[in-house]
Amino acid sequence: MAIFLDGRDYERFLDVLQEASARHGVTILTYCLMPNHYHLVVRTSHASLSVVMQQLNGQYAQWWNRTHERVGHVFQGRFKAQVVQPRRYFLAVCRYVLLNPVRARLVTHAAEWTWSSYRASVGLAQTPGFLDAGLLLAELGPASSPANALADLLNAPRGCPGVQTAIRQDQRVIGDRAFVAGFAPQARAASPEVPLRDRRLDRPALAELVSPRLQRLPLVTQIRRARTVHGYSVCEIARHLEMHRNTVWSLIGKHAKHGLPHRPAARSRLEGSSLQEP
Repeated sequence: MAIFLDGRDYERFLDVLQEASARHGVTILTYCLMPNHYHLVVRTSHASLSVVMQQLNGQYAQWWNRTHERVGHVFQGRFKAQVVQPRRYFLAVCRYVLLNPVRARLVTHAAEWTWSSYRASVGLAQTPGFLDAGLLLAELGPASSPANALADLLNAPRGCPGVQTAIRQDQRVIGDRAFVAGFAPQARAASPEVPLRDRRLDRPALAELVSPRLQRLPLVTQIRRARTVHGYSVCEIARHLEMHRNTVWSLIGKHAKHGLPHRPAARSRLEGSSLQEP
């Protein structure tokens, strides 16, 4: 559902973001607000992300319900959080975030979308107090102007294959194999209360596990192993296969009837957010 109905909603959200980020020491490097979700690329100075998000989503939801005379949850589930490797992976994630309104066909160029950091980053709008575009511009390297450098980033072919998939599939760490592996020992040593998928940072991508083109195993077996061995959710598998989740559940059910009962995978606390892209 839409969480921003008019300009007043967008502006109020940015006001709350200003308050929450200043209070808890979080710097916003890039952002984009979409009608039914939002993206933030942030830098934290300490373990404060959860409290920032609690204040941001909580205060905005209360205000939104009062303003629009609604009741109930505005946001469903916990936010998605992913660690991003600096430099080219950071640039690829920022590119993905800023191109959201273009992919959704709301505008033809990122500069036309009022509710992202693009315009402030290139000097077309006043910079919000919470935004620090310095890192993004520094990583872009020398150019005739910030606008040209950022435009080049958005217009260039994707420099990091798989980043868009990693974002959509909610992979916990986005980076090269060495960067991801650096987090794996801590994840494996985490408490069993931490969902399985969060303890398997070095798990294979879904494309390597589930595909009709992989002939070595029946598709239903691939799905079952992705769930029980690697901790992928039915929703993630359904999105990957471009199927409805009920279709995936049906396949699993048929699999169980043939003598291969499925074991439910641990569910992630980060799953199920309404801030998913269409």
